[in-house]
Amino acid sequence: MGRDQETSPLVSALETATIYVAAADATAAEIAGADYACDNTDDDVQIAAALGELNTNGGGQLVLSSGTFTVSADSITLYNNIMI
Repeated sequence: MGRDQETSPLVSALETATIYVAAADATAAEIAGADYACDNTDDDVQIAAALGELNTNGGGQLVLSSGTFTVSADSITLYNNIMI
C-alpha cells in the first residue's frame, strides 16, 4: 500500500466520531443538529465536555458552528487524535 493509501491512527480516529458544538448565535439548523449547544456564557464548558467525550472514545473530530463562542477559562485542554 502506498503512503497516500495508508490509514494513519488520526484518520482512523476521525472516522469514528464527530461531535458538533453550536454557538448561541448559530443558525437554527446548526443548533438543532448539535451534540452540544452553547448559551453564550462559559461556552468553554461545552467545548471541554465535547473534547473530553472524544478523548474518552479514542479521538475524532470536533466541529464548531458558525457564530461567537464566549470562553471564560484561561485554557482548554486539548488531546491527541482530535481534530478541530
